[in-house]
Amino acid sequence: MYVTNIPCYPVGPFACNLVVSLRPIPKNLVETAFRITSPLEKAHGAPIHIGNPALIGINDISKPDFGAVLPFKENDVPVFWACGVTGLEAVKALKPDMAFTHNPGSMYLCDTPLDDGTDTNPDDSRVIDLTSNPYSASVASDLTVKTISKLEKLIATDPGDRGIGNLIVENDLLKSALSLSHASSVAIVTGFPCMVDTPSLYENDGLSGAVTLAVMLQSLGKEVSFIADDGTFDSVMNSFVNSLLEKGILTKPIPVVTCPSDIDKSKASEFLTGSEGPRFDHLVAIERSGIAADGGFYTMKGRDISKHLVNIDLLFEAAKSIPGVSTTGVGDGGNELGMGKVLEKVHKHIPLGEKIACVTSTDYLVATGVSNWGGFGLSAAVALLNLCPIHDRYVRRSSGFPRQKHDIVMHLPTVENEKRTLEVLLDMGIYDGILGKRSLSVDGLPFDGVHSKMVQDIIAIF
Repeated sequence: MYVTNIPCYPVGPFACNLVVSLRPIPKNLVETAFRITSPLEKAHGAPIHIGNPALIGINDISKPDFGAVLPFKENDVPVFWACGVTGLEAVKALKPDMAFTHNPGSMYLCDTPLDDGTDTNPDDSRVIDLTSNPYSASVASDLTVKTISKLEKLIATDPGDRGIGNLIVENDLLKSALSLSHASSVAIVTGFPCMVDTPSLYENDGLSGAVTLAVMLQSLGKEVSFIADDGTFDSVMNSFVNSLLEKGILTKPIPVVTCPSDIDKSKASEFLTGSEGPRFDHLVAIERSGIAADGGFYTMKGRDISKHLVNIDLLFEAAKSIPGVSTTGVGDGGNELGMGKVLEKVHKHIPLGEKIACVTSTDYLVATGVSNWGGFGLSAAVALLNLCPIHDRYVRRSSGFPRQKHDIVMHLPTVENEKRTLEVLLDMGIYDGILGKRSLSVDGLPFDGVHSKMVQDIIAIF
């Protein structure tokens, strides 16, 4: 048994961190173990953590705080349940003169059958692998997993006929949303300077999706920042955020963190880490121009836009060597940051693919018909997960209380807010990168009838 870094919900003077018991479970039986224990809500219930012990503050499983070290066999993974010894820690916090508790590892087994009247369906639980080294996983109901799969197909609708369907990594929307649900601090990067013949320089795709995702993550209590290029896009993002706040589209500021123009591999690692560990535990790129094989950055037509960009790809590369940091890329053309995960498919299916393809890969890739839709989809997927009782309990580590549905749904994208956001961008001189003219459209597609319908279709899932 181990004392974790998970704070229990305090009641009066009782306050402590959760104590967990560990069982080594063969990897192919983890989902079975979860399903068997999930209905036992009046006992230990389902596991509160699967995989990497460091994520819950256990740095060495060979040194338990209570009990003996358990042997692991090949292909076993650590699975943790909330433990009754937690009560001992709560009592110790009071420092009473005398208290009686059970002895760790010496529970009482009686012959009274348990009928707790729970409606939980043990076959409804799904365990989804997120990382392999070290191994970690998350959980959700089967219904939620299937709903997010439908959402993944919906946002991959390809009205521009770009062949984006060839770039889809099945279930990466689900895995990215699960990872974001567990994150505490998220950084989002966007910005595609394809409007090189206009004063605005940047197109409008990606910006609305980035804001929509940020709003949902903030509503779930996560710290969210935008990362933007020094001397160019940072001022644009600050103006954008301030305008959204002034018009009431945003109710909470989103900090803009400047990525220095002289960033290199060493500085990228320093940028992502602080004195207490990683600065962010998830990086998301939405419609962000990514570096190609020759070191350049290109538009879909092969135009070199390298001089307008800071090499933020280096942050995503550095994240690969920082434990506990995950990455997501969202794109609609093959030249966006993250598309390195499907590099060969971009070469094969996207015009000029071998020249424009981004070589930087991300842990999760969301290929979508319009990149804004990827932001909308991630926002909706995270909401669906946090409305799922099975996932909600797991992400809370069984501590505290479920969130109210209203508090989550009210932060989903709406047609009105997305339209007003595009109007703010028009006022800033930022508009459609394909049409190249001022219009209420994104990627050559009108807002009314196309983008508005996508928002409506996403909301209809709820």
